[in-house]
Amino acid sequence: GDDLKQNDVNGTVIVQAFQWGGELGRLDLLFERDGTGAWRVSRYRARLVPITPGMPAEPMVASVVDKFWQPIAARYGEVVGRATADVSSRGDDAAAYHFVADAVRETYNVDVEFENSGGVRAPLVAGDVTRADLITMDPFDNTVILFKATGAQIKEILARHAPYVSGVRYRLVDGKLDGATIGGQPVDDARVYTGATNSYFAGFALKGIAQETTGRLRVDVITTYLKSKGTVTPAYDGRRVVIGRRGRS
Repeated sequence: GDDLKQNDVNGTVIVQAFQWGGELGRLDLLFERDGTGAWRVSRYRARLVPITPGMPAEPMVASVVDKFWQPIAARYGEVVGRATADVSSRGDDAAAYHFVADAVRETYNVDVEFENSGGVRAPLVAGDVTRADLITMDPFDNTVILFKATGAQIKEILARHAPYVSGVRYRLVDGKLDGATIGGQPVDDARVYTGATNSYFAGFALKGIAQETTGRLRVDVITTYLKSKGTVTPAYDGRRVVIGRRGRS
């Protein structure tokens, strides 16, 4: 059609369909033969098609999904709480990590809680939160680990691994710690603090630090926590500031 764009980039069209299945990418191409009879892209049109609730399901795909979903729908479709707003991220201020870290810290009444980057895999969308939503957020079989560490050891963990945290506020600049508090007070190097984390992070970040396993899956802890609270409100509070080069891990 007349709205197709002229292609003048060596016959190559580069497109990006955003992320996470939020849109479908549609690309229309018009091919023409050149003087040698070879085909080339003459014009193109690229656009994003938003995936909305009003878009009808493809019947064959829907039937396959339903076949697997229906037997588990009662359990995983269970509403366990509500999110008062999207529990997502604003830059490095990651409310989904804050929710998980706060849930574990409060459940075990410890001073600090650490979560490694990459360990929380999805946000929560405002509204009802199902068990399936929490498993999408935490699809792992990591258990909760309790530990005791000195303030000096905690500072080393913060500087080396730049974890997401609860009970802690800190600032890391080019891999060096530039201020840290626990419970609103400066970290005391000699004091022994109680802490919790997931078994994956504990496996490489807590070497030489006394620890014990609770035997409870982290996803079960956050599910029970949300059930007891009823709602979760995203915390965008700047508790973790990482500037420049990250930790030394």
